[in-house]
Amino acid sequence: MVALASQLAAQAWASDQPHTVYFEPADDSAGPDHPRALLQHSAKQAIAYDQIPADAAIRRLYESDDLTAFIAAVLGKRVLYRGADPLDAVEIAIFGDGDELGWHFDNSEFSVTVMYQQAEAGVISTTEATTRYPAGSRSALARWKR
Repeated sequence: MVALASQLAAQAWASDQPHTVYFEPADDSAGPDHPRALLQHSAKQAIAYDQIPADAAIRRLYESDDLTAFIAAVLGKRVLYRGADPLDAVEIAIFGDGDELGWHFDNSEFSVTVMYQQAEAGVISTTEATTRYPAGSRSALARWKR
């Protein structure tokens, strides 16, 4: 998959932008230390879903009914629906020197990330699913680990 990402890298679109954790315009009236006022920075390149060959491993994983059913079971969901966006259903993100993904809340309930290559330096942050569950409830990760 790393080789595929390298082959497609020249087609990637670039994004370099400030944003709040909610991907909304900064709200200075919220106070200088409020998340709605604080700007984060994200910079990366991405290869869109429609640029990834149909026979690529990452597309086969994404389009797999078995994997979708497994993830639904891990999350305790009856059914999951794949994104229908022809550009954003799957993306291969490329982070070069100085690129970063600023702190943010996703607009979807969850996402699945596959890391192709370990970073040479820096911090890799992970968040367990409990951030979206009521206090005291069992997280999806805890159910999967049993």
